[in-house]
Amino acid sequence: MSVPGSLLVFGVDNGWANAAIIAGIVVAAYLLIMWLAAVVWTARDIHARTQDGVTQAICVLLVAVFNLPGVLLYFLLRPRETLVERAERELELDAFLHEVDDAATCPGCQRRVDASFIACPYCRTRLATPCPGCARNVAEAWTLCPYCLRERDEFQGVPAAAASNGPSRAHRPWRRSTRPQPTLSAPASLRRRV
Repeated sequence: MSVPGSLLVFGVDNGWANAAIIAGIVVAAYLLIMWLAAVVWTARDIHARTQDGVTQAICVLLVAVFNLPGVLLYFLLRPRETLVERAERELELDAFLHEVDDAATCPGCQRRVDASFIACPYCRTRLATPCPGCARNVAEAWTLCPYCLRERDEFQGVPAAAASNGPSRAHRPWRRSTRPQPTLSAPASLRRRV
């Protein structure tokens, strides 16, 4: 009995064998592309999260060797935030601390003062004025009391557009000014009269 040319020795048709080989090649190529994509993504992600070369190499090697379990392990071990997110957070914190520091510093002597002070106890710089309506402190730059909405007396005759721009720079004691330079001459009480 002769064997037809379309059958293999083990009884598998050549058409099915070719389809299985092609399917195997496609699956192998897909797995290779997924492995390469995981390694490239890990390299980019870890470069965005740290500048340490050893950590970057270990993370990429972890994903390259263990593939999917390596990616899961990388998700557990990687830093929470990127370098850009960390820099933005630090800038926001610095801006907040700078704002708090400015609000609690006397513009005349640069010493810390309480926000409720009317004048600096060190250099006598006027920081605020009590509101005649509610007796709470109102900063010199404000055109009305934010607590009782009473207009400041010096802005009663000023049009609303001019009052909204605020007073001139000379009337803003809460702005940081340059620190006065000490003089080299002795005080008048210590000088000798000749």
